[in-house]
Amino acid sequence: MASSLALRARALPPLRLLLNNLRLYSTSSSGGVSYNALASSRSSTARVPGKASAGAISTELIRAAMPHASKTAKTPDQRWAEMSNQAVEQAAQPPTAYSGRSVLVQPGGFVNSYANLRSTIAVNRVIFELRLAQRHEKKGYKRRRLASQRWRRVFASEVRKKVQIVKAILRRGG
Repeated sequence: MASSLALRARALPPLRLLLNNLRLYSTSSSGGVSYNALASSRSSTARVPGKASAGAISTELIRAAMPHASKTAKTPDQRWAEMSNQAVEQAAQPPTAYSGRSVLVQPGGFVNSYANLRSTIAVNRVIFELRLAQRHEKKGYKRRRLASQRWRRVFASEVRKKVQIVKAILRRGG
């Protein structure tokens, strides 16, 4: 949203300048804006006075809004090659055996990388599993514990879904 507003703000002065040059609008004494479709002196085609070609006006508007477009016009092949090069440069490295256990450390970003590592460890419950692995857990107990954890996770997600449904109904006024 903000970028489209910035684009409009940058494009507005050239458009207004163009419209002034083409004498497409004028302000009346009452403060209103009247549009006069007078022919542009730049066009080479003959036109009836008082009538302007919609194509010529739109072309002029596009040129005014994007002054750099005509200077750097690229062929579709050039644009394709440029986009392909960008995609290759921005593509992530293929995963290795250590990808899931590694965190990228940027220069000067050790604290952020360490926080990312800690959050990954917390999400994967590594410390919890290490504590359980300190002592042997029999097969039956482990199976029962994992089934219980799985059931709790499924139950919690179902409760969350039902609460969302109830909130949606209440928002609608039901």
